[in-house]
Amino acid sequence: MTKASIIGDYQEIYDATSPRLIRIMGGKEKALSLMKESFLSLEKDHNLKIDTVINNNKLKIEQLGDIKYKIIPQFIIMSLKGREEKLVSMTNLLAIKENEKSDWKFMDINNFDKGKITYLLPEFKNKNTLNIKVEEKPILVPNKDLQLILLQLEKTLDSYYNL
Repeated sequence: MTKASIIGDYQEIYDATSPRLIRIMGGKEKALSLMKESFLSLEKDHNLKIDTVINNNKLKIEQLGDIKYKIIPQFIIMSLKGREEKLVSMTNLLAIKENEKSDWKFMDINNFDKGKITYLLPEFKNKNTLNIKVEEKPILVPNKDLQLILLQLEKTLDSYYNL
C-alpha cells in the first residue's frame, strides 16, 4: 500500500481499504472516484508529490472478539514543486483483520472523532485506543534537515507509546 500511495495507484489503495470505509464512501465506484480525485488534486491543485510513506509499525496487534487490529502511525513525505523543502504530514492508519479468513485492510482514522469511530466500528465503541489524533497541519522542513526531523518525530512517537 505504501508503494501505491507513492505512485498514486488508487486501485491498489482501494483494494487495501476496509470495506467498512468503502461502504460509507458510497460504494466501489464512488470510492475509486474520490481516491483518484484526491491523488490528481495533490499534484494539480497543491503542487505536491508523495515521495515516501514511513510506517511506524512498532505497536502490537490487539484483539477485540474476532477482530484483530493495529494502529500504524505514518509520516507522509511530500515534495513541493519548485521548492527546496519537504512537507511532512503525520497520520494514523488503522489496520484491521475482521476474522481469520479475511485479509488485513486499512483506513486512515486520524480525522475520526468518537462518533465516526462508533459508526464505522461499533465494536470499538468503548475502546479509547482509537481516539488518537496527531497534528493535522503538516510540517515544512528544509531538505537538509529532513532525516533529523524524522528521527526526532519517531523518538517522540516511541515515547508517547512507551516503546
